[in-house]
Amino acid sequence: MQKGELPLPWEQESTPIWKTPYLISSYLQIFLNTFATLYIIKITYAIIQVIRKDIDYQIENEANDVLFEIEMCRNNYVANNCQPGQALPALMEQCSEWKNCMTRDPYSRIAYSSLGANILGSLFNALFEPIGFKSFLFLIAFAVACYLVNFSCGFVRAKSYYGLVDNNDRSPGSQLALIHRNE
Repeated sequence: MQKGELPLPWEQESTPIWKTPYLISSYLQIFLNTFATLYIIKITYAIIQVIRKDIDYQIENEANDVLFEIEMCRNNYVANNCQPGQALPALMEQCSEWKNCMTRDPYSRIAYSSLGANILGSLFNALFEPIGFKSFLFLIAFAVACYLVNFSCGFVRAKSYYGLVDNNDRSPGSQLALIHRNE
C-alpha cells in the first residue's frame, strides 16, 4: 500500500480511529454503487430489447412487402400462362422477370444496415424530442447524487481513518498525532 492510500476496510492493516463509521461508509458506498450500476444495466437492457423488437418488426414488414411482390409476380406468371411451353413469344422477357421475382428470397432484399440505421435514427428522434427539461434534470440529479454519495463516503472514511486532525493546530500534541498518522 502506498503512502496516503487508505486500506480496504476488511484488511488486517485497516486500523481506523473509528472503525464503525469507516465500515459503514465503505459498505454503504459499495451498496449504493452496486444499486446504481444494476439500475443502469437494467435500463440499458430494456432499451436494447426495445430496439431489437423494433428491428424485428421492421424486418418482418419489409419481408411482408417482398412476399406481397412475390405473390403478385406469381399471379401474373400464372395468369399470363408463363409455364414452360405455354408462354407467348412476346411475353418471354416479362415471364422471365416474373419467374425470377417468384423465386427470390424475401429476406435477401432487405438492407439490414440501412434499416437498422433508420430505426436507430427514428428511435433517437422519438426519444429525445418529447424528453423535456425535467427528464434531463433527473439524469443530471442522478449523476450528481452518485458523485456526492461517493465523495461523502470517501470523506467519512478518510476522517474516520485519520481522525479529525486540524492541520493548523500548532500545539506539540497535535503535531505528534499528525506525524504519527503520516508515518
